[in-house]
Amino acid sequence: MHEIQKKLLALAQHDDISKMSFRKVGERIGVEHAAQVRHHLNHLVKNGYLTENSEGRLTATEKIPKNSLNLMSIPFMGEADCGEATKLATGEIQGYLTISPKLTRCTSSKDLFALKARGDSMDQADVGGKVISDSDYVLVKECGASEVVDGDYAVSLIDGLANIKRFQLDWANQRIVLASESHRYYPPIIISAEDIQYYQVAGKVVDVIKGIDTLE
Repeated sequence: MHEIQKKLLALAQHDDISKMSFRKVGERIGVEHAAQVRHHLNHLVKNGYLTENSEGRLTATEKIPKNSLNLMSIPFMGEADCGEATKLATGEIQGYLTISPKLTRCTSSKDLFALKARGDSMDQADVGGKVISDSDYVLVKECGASEVVDGDYAVSLIDGLANIKRFQLDWANQRIVLASESHRYYPPIIISAEDIQYYQVAGKVVDVIKGIDTLE
């Protein structure tokens, strides 16, 4: 499968591309010419990798390309701090993390995005038996606060800044506690009910892909 088609499929799993112009889709995946986008979209529809529902939305199917390793292509959204939130979350796709499905317990890339972790405040976390070290890639299932439960590892947006912490609900004091899990002490981030308008959940961490910097 052509690299542009892989990027289109990954984008279709994350966004409604049927509402975008060919030029806009090209900007999102790094393709300059709209004609190339149209050409490869037509091939994906013709070969059954994209289907159109009754509302006209193009949706990626689970069809496996022939003669392909079927690598997972996951939108890469930049970096997120494991400590104090200092990385601005723009919501723009910066590239794609392409991995073998055998490297992750995720069975589909649908609704997944990847972030590069910065900092060591989650180096004692347990995400399916994996810690989150500086420079690791975390795979995040896109969801809202209603789908995150107490104890999940969440990617939070705090006043527009991205952060990775263990999500805890402190019902007694009407607040959210974002706790570190590290060999060093890091004070928690505490969000009161009055400040909840500045806080949102972008998703929950479902897996970790060890970064090259952390492999030994």
